[in-house]
Amino acid sequence: MKYAHLNQAVVGCIIEEQDRFMPDVGRITHRTLPPHAKISDDTKRTMHECISVFICLITCEANARC
Repeated sequence: MKYAHLNQAVVGCIIEEQDRFMPDVGRITHRTLPPHAKISDDTKRTMHECISVFICLITCEANARC
């Protein structure tokens, strides 16, 4: 893995820091789905985690190149 050198605690800290600025995933997905659609809490957490990890990877890659 490309980011294996990062300590899990550091990655966790980065993700927690990003969580403060994350938009409300439920609100955003409700805008794109039909009005009667339901989104489970597990789905919202999974989407939030994926977005956080993606942002972390992009940030780490940008820092490595600069």
